[in-house]
Amino acid sequence: MPRPRIAVLGLFAADLTSRVPRLPHWHETLEGLGATLGPGGKASNQAIAAARLGASASFIGKVGADPFGEMAKRLYDLEGVDRAYLVTSTSEATGTALILIDDRSGHNAIVVNGGATAALTATEIDAAEPAIRGADVFLLTLEAPMPLVARAVAMARRAAVPVVLNPAPTRELDASLLSAVSVVTPNEVEAAGLLGTPVSTVEDAGRAAREFRARGAAAAIVTLGKRGAVLSSAEHEAHLPAFAIPRVLDTTGAGDAFNGALAVALAERRPLLEAARFASAAAALSVTALGAANSMPRRAEVEALLRS
Repeated sequence: MPRPRIAVLGLFAADLTSRVPRLPHWHETLEGLGATLGPGGKASNQAIAAARLGASASFIGKVGADPFGEMAKRLYDLEGVDRAYLVTSTSEATGTALILIDDRSGHNAIVVNGGATAALTATEIDAAEPAIRGADVFLLTLEAPMPLVARAVAMARRAAVPVVLNPAPTRELDASLLSAVSVVTPNEVEAAGLLGTPVSTVEDAGRAAREFRARGAAAAIVTLGKRGAVLSSAEHEAHLPAFAIPRVLDTTGAGDAFNGALAVALAERRPLLEAARFASAAAALSVTALGAANSMPRRAEVEALLRS
């Protein structure tokens, strides 16, 4: 079986991560429990996840001509991600993310600066059309400018390439964009922000998933962290419980592991419910390791967890 092909559009960011005993208050200085600098960005993490799970992944994005941009290039070369459509800006800096992780719960708070990604152009997106048209699944976030997101999704739709949209960070989505999406995958916070209604229970997530379908998406999966995920499609309405994990170290990147794995499973022509279970296993494994890109699991790990 040929390797599934995944094209991913979005952000590479350099993550500065600090563990803290709790999140600080305004005007307060806390002593951290250790800090790391490493690769991140939602879409970039998803491309790494796809590659580690056996896909041929192409990343479409933009970095600066700076040390963080070089970090991205080294990462993609190491992980086997095609960077032919990674543009280098001579005027904008590479994106960054500042991440605080609660040492007790593993939960995080993140501030993202898009940097060069915000300077992507229509010409640069058009140049990446071969990767999008040649993909088995096109996976993207809302980290790139919205007109370019819409432009790229239209390319995929014309080529009949399934689109998985991770709508993060939260931005307004119009019906024309959602109607071109095969699966939309918000977490509970993103779903609440996009729909304007609270999403705090499994029942809320089910209603939200159905509402995304009513607004045009072919299917929706609302992820709920340790409470699993809720799927709504023409064939299924299902709650997928999370896999039991002995200890959560860091939730950063769990959604990215989910989306990268979902795209790979769909590219392998697995049914959506099975693909979502595969993605849930990948997400569960990611929280057992520190960091974002570095926590994306390998194929053997995911399959072992599914067997167990």
